[in-house]
Amino acid sequence: MLQLLFGLAGLAAFVCFIIVTVKMFQNGKTGPGLVSALGVFCLIGPLFAFVYGWIKAKDWRMTNLMIVW
Repeated sequence: MLQLLFGLAGLAAFVCFIIVTVKMFQNGKTGPGLVSALGVFCLIGPLFAFVYGWIKAKDWRMTNLMIVW
């Protein structure tokens, strides 16, 4: 049961990561978007997207998404 809960939390975090990365590209931030997308393989991408997402949360109106993440 606990394993299922962790799996769902991980899936939710991955979906939030994808949404933030897409928001980067939609707002013309191609460099940070590429760092996030390509950095997913060395685990730097999600951390970078999380920090950058919080920095831009109010500007891009995604504060609720960042709170969920």
